[in-house]
Order: sequence, then C-alpha cells, then structure tokens
Amino acid sequence: RDRDRQAHGLRLPSWEYRFYDASGKLVGCDFGAYFMRVVVSSKWRKYQEVFFGPSRAATMKVIFLNGTPDMTMSVRNLKLEPYSEPTLNVNADFSLGVLCHSGFGNSNVQMEKTPGGVVMCVPTYAIGEGFPVTGGHRYVVSVELAEKPRTNPMVGVGFSDAKGKGIGECGGAFWVDPVKVEKQFKAPADAVSMSLSISKGAPDIKFKYIKVLPCE
Repeated sequence: RDRDRQAHGLRLPSWEYRFYDASGKLVGCDFGAYFMRVVVSSKWRKYQEVFFGPSRAATMKVIFLNGTPDMTMSVRNLKLEPYSEPTLNVNADFSLGVLCHSGFGNSNVQMEKTPGGVVMCVPTYAIGEGFPVTGGHRYVVSVELAEKPRTNPMVGVGFSDAKGKGIGECGGAFWVDPVKVEKQFKAPADAVSMSLSISKGAPDIKFKYIKVLPCE
C-alpha cells in the first residue's frame, strides 16, 4: 500500500471492494470505508486482507485497476474465505505480515518485520477500521509497544450506532506509558461497532499489538 505516492500522482495498479444487497444495489460499509489498495511490486507477492462485510451485503466484487496503459497486473489464486481470530478486532498482533494493513488499512501506517515479529509503525496518526460489539457489554483494550519511544502515543476508543453515527459521551482515550497498558470500556446500549484511533504518533513509535477482547 502506498497512499502517499498514489496521492501525489504516481498511478499504481490497485484493487478495491464493492458490496451489494440482495437486489443488486451498492451498499456502504458498516465498519469503515475500504480504500484502494495499491500494488508496489514487480514480483509475485501474496496479499491478504481481513475485514467485516456490511450487514446488508449479499454479494461482493473485487475490482482491479491498472495504473497506466503500459503496466500489466497479473492476479492468481484469488480467494474469499471465512476468517476468525481470537480477538474482536482484526490483525491485532499484525501476524498477517508486512503486506497486510488490515485493522488500520485506512491510515498511513507501515508494517515492519523484526526478530520478535511484525510491528506497526505509526509516524503521525492512525484511524482503525470498526468491528462489531454488543451494546451494554464491557471490553478490554490491551496495547503493547515494541520498545519505549521518545514520545508516548495516545489510543482513542469510540463507539457507533446502527446508522454508523458516533455516540458521544462514551469511549475515551489513554496514554500508552511506558510500553504496556490495559483499559476497560463499556459499550453504550445502542452501540453496534467499536473503533480505535492512534494520535501523538512519532517516527519511532512501533506497536507490538493492539487487542480488544470482551471482559469475562
């Protein structure tokens, strides 16, 4: 994914998702927009993404776009399969690899391979993709940094209703200080989704994981 160069005029091959209801009408996403993904490789690479489909979706299309007439993009082994993880949010420990930005794909983040596993680098800020929750239930957000940065980041928690509108006076934010934090939040009664955001980023901020689980 290379949104910076794409935004500044470098036209790269890309793909995007579109969802349709039972009547064939295009429907929006309940849990955040799915922006174009761009291919920046001249070799065969495996790209994998995990996402929640809209609740009203009956069918889905994956659309591939070529950047310029003198480029050719080849696709093979395209599969759409059910996927499950131990956490409520997807790709919580970034174990899907450096080519997968699922969970924070709407943001200008970078994945980096380290001896301890893949970490997510946040040089400025990041906006997470939403995921379903149950209103009135409590959830725990666990965050760990790969190393202590010069400036500690802040993680925000928000909730939205069935219309995708943010619910005020709930959620909150907390500092990740020094490198590991765990906080609980209660979803309001009309909440159907939860999302995370990261602010106060810096070039040396690297997340080891950001996990959301229901409280026992």
